[in-house]
Amino acid sequence: MNITEEITIFKGVSFAKISFVLQNETDYVNYDWLQLPFQSRGFPLQYANSIAIVDNIIHELSQVVLPEGKLGSDVLMQENPDFYELIYNLQGNSTAEISFFVGLCQFNPDFENQVDYWNSLIENNSKSYLDKISDLPLNCFDYQAAIRDWNISYIVIRDFESIPRFSDDPMFALVFKNDQVAIFKIIKS
Repeated sequence: MNITEEITIFKGVSFAKISFVLQNETDYVNYDWLQLPFQSRGFPLQYANSIAIVDNIIHELSQVVLPEGKLGSDVLMQENPDFYELIYNLQGNSTAEISFFVGLCQFNPDFENQVDYWNSLIENNSKSYLDKISDLPLNCFDYQAAIRDWNISYIVIRDFESIPRFSDDPMFALVFKNDQVAIFKIIKS
């Protein structure tokens, strides 16, 4: 069995393409379902071929556009206590290719009828998710270079949801934690 995941980022476009290809080497394996869990803060809205997660705290809308899948038949979204999940019906095929687009945008929290505003925003994003919106270059933050350039030895965090990001990285070692902060030491190589 072979599973390939590909993420494509387009210059000047606010949505990225996520693709999965599932293949097997034998005739004995068929794929019925593909479950893709993801985390996002907020509540979901579904509109046409899109699923959006609305975060009213930071006024941000995360969106999944499903250009090939039919939301509700080929693709379902399930809410779980700690995560959301896209569930693809692969119909027992021996190979499968799926792709979707993900992006986010800020929204204005001051509209009187927020639901209509969000639906309009989701609809516009669904129609224009591959439109170029900027000519700016792609910038990627290289945290290892920043640590090296700024000679950082320790990182203090107060957002405990960030702990796995550091504890799962061999470059960091947890040296102190209480109910207010966690301190990670940089492991220099």
